[in-house]
Amino acid sequence: MRQTRARRHRHSQFLHRRPRNRTANPALALISSALLFASLPAAAYAQSAVVLSSYTLNAGDTTMTLTGQDFGSTAATVTIDNQPAPVTSWTPSSITVSIPADAGPGPIQVTTAQGIVSNDLTFAGVSRGSYALSSNGTVTPSGNVPFYGDLSSIGVSSSSPAVQLIPTANYQGYWILTQNGQVYAFGNATPFTSNIPATSPAISMAATPSGQGAFVLTQNGTVYALGNAQTYGNATGSSPVSIASTPNGLGYWVVSASGVVQSFGDAQNFGSLPQTAQPQSTSVSYPNGTLLRQNGTSPVWVVENGTLHHIPNPTILLGMGLSWSQVQVVSSLSGLSVGAPLVTPYTSGTLLQQNGQSAIYLVMNGILRHIASASVFTQMGLSWSSVVHVNEISPNWPIGPALTVPVAYYPSGTLLKAQNNPAVYMVNNGTLEHIMSGSVLSAMGYQWSDITVVPTLPNLPIGQNLTTPMRAFPTGTLVRQANEAAVYLVQNGTLRHIVNPQALYALGFTFAQVVVVPTLEGLPTGSPLDSTSDPTQAPSTTPAASTNDPPTVVGFTPTSNGQGYWILQSNGVVTTFGNAQNFGEPPAGTQATQLVVSVDQQGYDVITADGQVLTFGDGPALSVPSSPVSVIDSPMPANVPAAPSIAPSGFLSMGYGFFVDNFPNGVNNSSYEDLLQHGNSLSAINPAWFNLAQNADGSWQITSWSTTGPYAAPDINGLNNIQVVTAQAQQEGVMVLPSIGSYYNPANGPITTAADDANLVQQIVSLVTQDGFNGITIDFENNGYGGLGVSGASTQYTTFIQQLGTALHAVNKLLMVAVYPSSYPNTLYNYQAIAPYVNYINMMTYPEDNSSTFPGPTAGFPWVESLVQSAIAGGVNPQQIILGLAPYGHEWTVTNQGVTGVGAVSNRAVQSLLQQQGISPLWDPTQDEIVFTAGPLAQLPPAGYSIADDNQSLPQVANLQNLLNFVLLKYAIDNNQTPPALLPTDGYYGPLTTAAVTAFQQDFNVQGATAGVYDTATAQALQQLITQWNIGQDIYWDETSQSIADRVQLALQNNLGGVAAWRLPFETPGYWTAIGQLTPVAHLQP
Repeated sequence: MRQTRARRHRHSQFLHRRPRNRTANPALALISSALLFASLPAAAYAQSAVVLSSYTLNAGDTTMTLTGQDFGSTAATVTIDNQPAPVTSWTPSSITVSIPADAGPGPIQVTTAQGIVSNDLTFAGVSRGSYALSSNGTVTPSGNVPFYGDLSSIGVSSSSPAVQLIPTANYQGYWILTQNGQVYAFGNATPFTSNIPATSPAISMAATPSGQGAFVLTQNGTVYALGNAQTYGNATGSSPVSIASTPNGLGYWVVSASGVVQSFGDAQNFGSLPQTAQPQSTSVSYPNGTLLRQNGTSPVWVVENGTLHHIPNPTILLGMGLSWSQVQVVSSLSGLSVGAPLVTPYTSGTLLQQNGQSAIYLVMNGILRHIASASVFTQMGLSWSSVVHVNEISPNWPIGPALTVPVAYYPSGTLLKAQNNPAVYMVNNGTLEHIMSGSVLSAMGYQWSDITVVPTLPNLPIGQNLTTPMRAFPTGTLVRQANEAAVYLVQNGTLRHIVNPQALYALGFTFAQVVVVPTLEGLPTGSPLDSTSDPTQAPSTTPAASTNDPPTVVGFTPTSNGQGYWILQSNGVVTTFGNAQNFGEPPAGTQATQLVVSVDQQGYDVITADGQVLTFGDGPALSVPSSPVSVIDSPMPANVPAAPSIAPSGFLSMGYGFFVDNFPNGVNNSSYEDLLQHGNSLSAINPAWFNLAQNADGSWQITSWSTTGPYAAPDINGLNNIQVVTAQAQQEGVMVLPSIGSYYNPANGPITTAADDANLVQQIVSLVTQDGFNGITIDFENNGYGGLGVSGASTQYTTFIQQLGTALHAVNKLLMVAVYPSSYPNTLYNYQAIAPYVNYINMMTYPEDNSSTFPGPTAGFPWVESLVQSAIAGGVNPQQIILGLAPYGHEWTVTNQGVTGVGAVSNRAVQSLLQQQGISPLWDPTQDEIVFTAGPLAQLPPAGYSIADDNQSLPQVANLQNLLNFVLLKYAIDNNQTPPALLPTDGYYGPLTTAAVTAFQQDFNVQGATAGVYDTATAQALQQLITQWNIGQDIYWDETSQSIADRVQLALQNNLGGVAAWRLPFETPGYWTAIGQLTPVAHLQP
């Protein structure tokens, strides 16, 4: 069940917007008081866990041996890919079974004689046959594998030869790549629109694990991204031949004909084949620290362990103590892999120390400077408690000369004020710029606490007077302008655009480091910063081979975890790197053409030019026709049909609600009425019909309040509420994905033991199939971690979701999970671990603030946008993300007695209130929400408060802070200024409140006031505004149809799967208008 309690997330875990100390306990009341649910029950019983550790395939791949613990002595059941596996031997720690003939990749599960179910173990499958692609686009299946089609079966007669066959992740489809860059999809393969120019022959393709994107390598080394994939750089050197994706799709390897491996994105480079000396090849080994520039290009590179790192600007080169005379100009950089550019992912002024090492570095202008001694450290006035500990000093963090004498260093953006002098200065590239007013300081995004008071100002030249907000930032700062998506890295006063989230992570940054500022005006923009940019050019054609040519690479395959790879050369030599195992190679003189690694990666086949298939290890021993251009192995048996499409294609519009057919809240306040009126704008409904209750024996069962108990709706024509609503929805082409809610303790909850998991999975599958639902939504929200820690609770939740998803998909049903809007380890929801087992991940991006917190936006736009970016950057397929929408707001009453949360209020109720009382709300353009006041006139806080009151929380100060938030926001809006950051209404008169009072005094020209002090003059001015603007005691933050439209647009721009509202019928008619004007909504065929 969805509840408006203070979520278990915290701002510090997700993004830094404004400091707030959340002290309120979770509020367990539902938004609507229509339902009362049972409290959490007593302790559940526990049973010994059955642990399934590993499996080993036996000779012939027809049997397997499972190892683990607590299987018991009595043989019971084992399933592989949800099919019974005959048992041939059984001991408490080892089981041998026959692999079912129809089993493909899927879960392995053991159920003991006592009915205890083990954890799932993923079975990669065994070879069931192969597909061979000919240059004319014909696909020839061999063995027991399904045929999904080829170019002839779809009536395509391409004049461009086919070059590669690429399987989907679950082997239920494949793509055919042709040399002109066209990609043809078969089976469950996602169709892609090619953006590859005909002048660049395509030679290789790799799909991302989600199947929603792909990388295509062309002959000149350019990599093109299809679908939702991102490019991470282009290949350099001569004759690229193959590309392969990393396990999470956030990078790739490119290998050349000579065996040079280049890694991009998060791909790790484990080495290349030894290179023979050629006129255009760099067979030279350069010492660490060598500076190189390729003839005819401008970028300068530094070599570290055989990897090139781009020096992004002259300041970095000179700051490292290097000179231009040290740069060597070479004819080629072939053979050297490209790493990240020289960027330190910490702001200038940061102190860094590698774990286990004594050296401490100060980051100065983006360069690490070793502080040579403790005395230098002390004399510079540095603090040992400020040292940041890191696991390693990465090779792309530039290191300059050591600091052997103390220096005064103030990074750009530092605020300085001399003692006994009110003037505040900002350091900007070695000059001091005077900030002329408190309102300018606030508009620049600074707080009073950011100012450093020094005995005297440093001996720096005085720069311009700042009368408008033009902020400087230390090198290494990530910045983003409010209401803009682009993230920039500041380097010596210049903005460098980080082109995508993957590049940001590759440089070592996180989105939590992004500083959101009102404006970036005044900062020049340089060239984009790509973590793998490389300007060198590859030849446009591949040299023809001859009998005297050295062997070339004909096969490249990474290991399943991306920690190694195999390279096959045309002379049959197999070379392994990283954790790849060598199972043997053909005899000398063999002319090899392809390498086919078995699905479990415990062997491989080498295909020769004369059509032989040589098998090593447990290689699949394929049967192939003559002269194939591409061969793939498949573990998917032919008599296992591809999973049917059970969800509509397109943008999904979902809505939670109680969905009862007798309108208990009135005909105009019913989610069921929304279904009847707006079914054409809904793809799915998520009725909150079900909860969990614990039985006397400790077991758990699903309960339904809408059909049994005091809140049950009456039957209609012999059908209960669930049957009536489900039939109506599906008749309109709307999926039914009911929500099962639980606010649980991981130590004593519905998924605590393996038996609990098995019981609940069985109940849910039965419920979904018997009632004809399209799937289910799991809304399990943890009440603490039950002593398990976040890791243990996350593993518990993930195990349950993996089992449930597997079971539901086996019966063609969907699974959506509702999760807090940040992944593990910030919460127990491990997005990447559960993604393969769920169809949709509903990110509940609300509430950012609620009636248990300080007044503020329900889900401000910067908050939501950052959460979406973080999820995508974490590797989640955007099409799986369902963005949570909140058609409701909150109300607080603020007086001199403090802040009291009143509760949630729907968009409908807010709209009615505004109309009845003639209130014109303020539109906050930063938060993308409205705010207004109502009720009796606000109480004036008594005068006499100042920063001296920072040692205690005072309700009168909390009232003052709330009034300042409203007044300064209205002033900014009325004067076309960027709204200031919101004050936390915590009652502490600290530097933030001091700065806000100063801004108020300046904005409203308060005469006779002491700057930053809430004195009599300031109080009188505030009273005038309370009366003039009719400011009330009750403050509301709410979203509007415009807020909804902007968040839907955010989902569309990021290619998300859709949106889901918690909950209907809180929305206004504008909600449906906003969705309808922006995008078509997907529907089932009724």
